Amino acid sequence: MLLDGLDEISDVEERIAVCQWIDRAVKRFGKSRFVVTSRSTGYRKGDGIEIVTPHVRADIMDFTPKQQEQFMQKWFSAVYRRELPPAGTPELEWGELQEARAKEKADAIVAYLNREQNGSLRALAGVPLLLQIMALLWKEREYLPNSRLKLYDAALDYLLDYRDKQKGIYPLLPTEDARRVLSPVSLWMQEKLGKDEADRAAMHKEMQKELVTLSQPVSASDFCSHLVHRAGLLVEYGDKEYVFRHKTFREYLAGVQLVKNVHRTSGFLDGLVSHFGDDWWQEPLRFFIALLDDADFFDQFMQKLFDSEVTESLTPKQQDQLRTLVLEAPQRKVDALETKLFDTATSMNRKSYLTECLKVMDREDAREVILQYDSERSRERVIKNSIELDSEYILIKKGLFTYSETKKHKTVCDLYIAKYPVTNRLYQRFIKYLESGKVDGINALPRYVFKNALLKEWKSGFLKGYKEFKKANNNLVSLFQSDYVDYNRFNGDEQPVVEITWYAARAYCLWLSLIESNGRSGAVYRLPTKTEWEYVAAGKEGRLYPWGFNKPTPLIANYGNNEGATTPVGSYPEGSTPEGLNDMAGNVWEWMMNSYNYNGKRSCVLRGGAWYLSDDYLCSYSQLQRYPYIRNGGIGFRVVRPSFTVEP
Repeated sequence: MLLDGLDEISDVEERIAVCQWIDRAVKRFGKSRFVVTSRSTGYRKGDGIEIVTPHVRADIMDFTPKQQEQFMQKWFSAVYRRELPPAGTPELEWGELQEARAKEKADAIVAYLNREQNGSLRALAGVPLLLQIMALLWKEREYLPNSRLKLYDAALDYLLDYRDKQKGIYPLLPTEDARRVLSPVSLWMQEKLGKDEADRAAMHKEMQKELVTLSQPVSASDFCSHLVHRAGLLVEYGDKEYVFRHKTFREYLAGVQLVKNVHRTSGFLDGLVSHFGDDWWQEPLRFFIALLDDADFFDQFMQKLFDSEVTESLTPKQQDQLRTLVLEAPQRKVDALETKLFDTATSMNRKSYLTECLKVMDREDAREVILQYDSERSRERVIKNSIELDSEYILIKKGLFTYSETKKHKTVCDLYIAKYPVTNRLYQRFIKYLESGKVDGINALPRYVFKNALLKEWKSGFLKGYKEFKKANNNLVSLFQSDYVDYNRFNGDEQPVVEITWYAARAYCLWLSLIESNGRSGAVYRLPTKTEWEYVAAGKEGRLYPWGFNKPTPLIANYGNNEGATTPVGSYPEGSTPEGLNDMAGNVWEWMMNSYNYNGKRSCVLRGGAWYLSDDYLCSYSQLQRYPYIRNGGIGFRVVRPSFTVEP
């Protein structure tokens, strides 16, 4: 049984009901196999959308560069071999000629994508649908737009007009007129129908409203027939319905119409912001913002969004959507964000989201607002590490607490501890250094200095006995790189790095230390000890959880497979410690400095729980022991900067 497109059910309650139906159907038809497809945004346990029956989850990953190259070779080969040979040309000779043409085309587009200035296109090429659009456009034009938005725009032009003109066929409607009809119809499906299938008669009626306004009108039935049989944009679904061949084309066209409406209709943004966070509206809103070439409207949208109740408490998925909207807006202003940030009535939750929006902007005026905000909060207890892109380290003052293992009082001295676990963005700077010896924005430490320090550690320090290091010390990238670097559920810039061994975490701290001390000391940064970590998480008062004594919920921590993966650091401001440390419970396990001899092998401590485990592991005193070479999709680390060298 193939059940395709769970995410295309717009109503969350209906999606939950479908999941329950699937659970019942699996029990009833015990010998059958069920396959359910969904965008990841449409299947989230934290929203109550879950198939309870034991099952295997398979994620479609982005294509790697090698897979992109293989796809291009096969795609062009298949396309050119379909072309009929000229009269009198032997079939074998024609096949060889077409293979040569295909290879030439594929090599040319791969070379184009590999150019340094085309980095944004390379990122898009990992998405199979967008890669196919690229191949299609390259075959006909040897041209590629440089953004996701322009790719869809060019692909629509090709389907609606360009392909037929190439063959000397006059299209039924010019592409501009076809778009004038399709964009309001797409928004009608989005707003009124709430589904991707449209009754043919109803669609004809909606189209006719626009078609009669054109200088050369055609009938809706003829236009739909053209879209099905010539353009290939629509598909006849059953006997009575139409559906867009690719859902994202309808979402793109709906976004186009949203931009038109915001210019035409007073107060239109009020209704639009109410859809924020709704799975069904995620892509149309994304296209809308990307098409909204007006900084004032962006400013108004952000003002209304942060005035709306929807932003009082955002899920990690909604925070990710917010970052995407800000990142993809072509023109932006900071005015509304700044006003809201300094408003005393704004909650701390909202202020956390506002500062994240300003960080995403990554420009001078946004940075100035953040600096002013930090200054007004008198954050003298915070230092920023320029090596790690100004990552914050928070001072935890010396104190006495009851340590859970011994039930005795223990004193922990002053230390600065990173506000978040190390992210992919920060860890990849370390990997880039291992590859090239250079890192943007910092003074380069000669690689031989770092490597010599590692060799010393292998002989007498934390790497002692690490066999893999001896095998791979000429290829440190393969030794320390995360295996999840190409796994799109876990490799977001602000997600915590995972699949990191204890050795790799220690090597990262050594690298930070050597850079800051210009090669003089390897002990400026390190992992926390388990005593320090518990003191930070539990505090003097012995909090059961980092945030206090209340039981965990999906709004304050990432656990229990609620999100199905790690979440960007800082996604749970309500789950932070009183000092402002985030992600101390859930998301990823964190390696501790401590190691012990266990059955003749070194064993190390993990604390903090992980995204896939129950809330039992979120307690401030919970811990595990694992061998230091273990890699796991739930293991990361956090860094501390002590004011002195801690005893082993």
